[in-house]
Amino acid sequence: DTAPLWQQVIVGNGIANGTFMVVPNRWGFVGALNFYGSSFISDPYGRVLVSASRDQDEVLVADLDLDQRRDWLDLFPFLGTRRPDTYSVLTKEIVNPRTENGDGIEGGIAGVKP
Repeated sequence: DTAPLWQQVIVGNGIANGTFMVVPNRWGFVGALNFYGSSFISDPYGRVLVSASRDQDEVLVADLDLDQRRDWLDLFPFLGTRRPDTYSVLTKEIVNPRTENGDGIEGGIAGVKP
């Protein structure tokens, strides 16, 4: 059962970015996949404010204290050291050299022969 790990990863991302996380998840089987519901809302400190069950349709409502975001930024000024000027390299189009013309139609990892 990966539900606790799934929740922990998402809550951790909320903590790292100082954001509330509103996380919907369906429940039930779709083919071989079992979706475990457990939708939730967490605050910037990682506290789960409200969560849904694993096997029912539910609507979640939570009061969000938006001042928590400001307080979080004061406590953890991580975002102040970001370098957005360096992000363009992350979104630069990559040509997959696996094919002779470099169009990457064969897919896979760039530079690795099948």
